[in-house]
Amino acid sequence: MVMIASEISGMGSSPSVEVGTGEATFCMVAELALASVPIPRSFVCPITQEVMTDPVRTIDGHVYERQAIEAWFRGGKRTSPMTGSVLPAITLMADGPLRRAIEEYTQMRPELAKPLVDRENMRVAAEALQSEVLAKGSASIMDSLADQLASVADALRNGATQSEGALRSIARDSAKSLNKLIEVLRSGPACTSQIEALSSKPDSLPSCCVNTLEGHSLEVLSLAALGHGKLASGSVDLSVKLWDLEVGRCVTTLEGHQNFVTSLAALPCGKLASGSADTSVKLWDLNDGACVATLDGHTDWVTSLAALGAGKLASSSSDKSVKLWDLDTLTCVGTFAEHGFGVWSLVVVGTHRLASGSDDKSIKVWDLEAGKCISTLQEHTKGVTSLTKLGRGELASGSEDKSVKIWDVDKCQCIATLEGHTESVTCVIAVGTNWVASGSEDFSVKLWDIHEFACISTLEGHTKPVWTLVSLDAGWLASGSEDLTVRLWALAYQE
Repeated sequence: MVMIASEISGMGSSPSVEVGTGEATFCMVAELALASVPIPRSFVCPITQEVMTDPVRTIDGHVYERQAIEAWFRGGKRTSPMTGSVLPAITLMADGPLRRAIEEYTQMRPELAKPLVDRENMRVAAEALQSEVLAKGSASIMDSLADQLASVADALRNGATQSEGALRSIARDSAKSLNKLIEVLRSGPACTSQIEALSSKPDSLPSCCVNTLEGHSLEVLSLAALGHGKLASGSVDLSVKLWDLEVGRCVTTLEGHQNFVTSLAALPCGKLASGSADTSVKLWDLNDGACVATLDGHTDWVTSLAALGAGKLASSSSDKSVKLWDLDTLTCVGTFAEHGFGVWSLVVVGTHRLASGSDDKSIKVWDLEAGKCISTLQEHTKGVTSLTKLGRGELASGSEDKSVKIWDVDKCQCIATLEGHTESVTCVIAVGTNWVASGSEDFSVKLWDIHEFACISTLEGHTKPVWTLVSLDAGWLASGSEDLTVRLWALAYQE
């Protein structure tokens, strides 16, 4: 037998390995020689000191594991982990070439990838198990799941994940949340409502800003979710920017408006509509960034847009009117002009029904087929700035009176008033089926439980008024502000 010791350069204090002679010895020597090759420093995250799987580059050029640097920023730090200098932006850019190089290297060194896979499997298993409990809420499975949750919580607190810096804060928060669920499960006949109430508390996993998109030179007034990880933003700088959220950067800028871009609406077949203070609505083909049509007819700012389906679009204006457009013929096919002051917001509230909010303090509901107003909702004491449709025939409105109101549209009745903002509410948006988010001139975004009628989280980070919100997939929210930025928020809620 031949003894091959760990004398080969770079092996450190690894134990001696006993192998046979001939071909087996040659193979073992080759493996040990490969293992002795130093790992390129560019493959190692400066924070976790481990080989990266998803390398991203910060604005100052340094590269980190995505989860690690995102955790760094979630902790409120805006400095470089490498230099300590304040970063002018926390935008992250994926480093595809480096990731591919690491993947090729780890294929030859599978022992490097295994610890990462084990940790990821643990994290995914914990999340899947927690989701199962929250989704099912069945008393018949509570006892067995409680034991499994206890094991997962212990593993998250004390197991392999603790060695990876990028997952430390997530592991602690997940363990805390899991333990709270265990207490509910073991306290008696648990029910789904108890678990949902627990999971909606912001201290179980705090909502946080995970990225800031910078590129507009003036304030951001409008946002639209385009799907597939894409977002559009309109600005006082006259442009519309298209963002790839995966890499956190602007990929296209659409120019053509002669004044502020006040409103956006995603349309089918890769199209986008934009409304402007230049009184026009423009239609864009997102495949090539070309403006394919301009709709003229309003005599003052276009303030809001709503896609109606079936090739129709609605627009509102400070000229006190709401117009309906046929996108096939590019003509105005209807005008509603019963508001006493400018109209600031539109939302579809049902089949052939549209709601509009106005500076005249009212919300009007229109029957689009009959071409008339069928109800008027009045309880706000100042102008209505924003509307969003909720479930079960309900509607939420934001107002300059600093409040958010929840309405039963069919009964024409206000069922709740949500108060907490210290300045005008500028925008509201439904988040899932149980929450509504509101943005305000007080620089904050608030998340409200529309069943308990309570604020469950306040998102702070913008340094000037928040003008627009849009709900994204998988518990994400985007906000646009007078501070020139778009912020992306990960929300701590469960459906």
